Amino acid sequence: MSAGNPLSCERISGKPNVHLYTTDSATLAFYKGDLVRLNTDGELVIATDTDASNSNGILGIAMSADPEALSTNVPVDVITSDGSTFIMKSTDTTAIGYNGCYHAITFTAGAHTVAAGAGHFVQLGLWDAAGATKARIIGTFAPSVLQAEIGVAV
Repeated sequence: MSAGNPLSCERISGKPNVHLYTTDSATLAFYKGDLVRLNTDGELVIATDTDASNSNGILGIAMSADPEALSTNVPVDVITSDGSTFIMKSTDTTAIGYNGCYHAITFTAGAHTVAAGAGHFVQLGLWDAAGATKARIIGTFAPSVLQAEIGVAV
């Protein structure tokens, strides 16, 4: 990661839990660092706001961009509620919130962000790296939003 162009989501503590998953699209659907999930066919797709609110859940972080080829394997760092921490960009222009506050995730290919308010990313701290134009939030994901935690086979 470069300070001027951070990934949408990065693991900053805990042991990576990388597994390969097959993509479902011949077009670019996600980038490295985007949050992804498995669709009903067990294929990898970008996560959405709806997924964070129901049983589809978030599987993990794409470790490479969608290869734009059907049935191609992509490594994913599967997120579980093991105490690992992550960093996400914030749309707020100043350091916001307090530790323990929840943040809503906006899922945009190549540019996932969080903002103060009801959501599934729990703030544990702030990190403003040199060159960053917005605050970045250190936190963890609520178990209820994780595909690996809500009974979906990974």
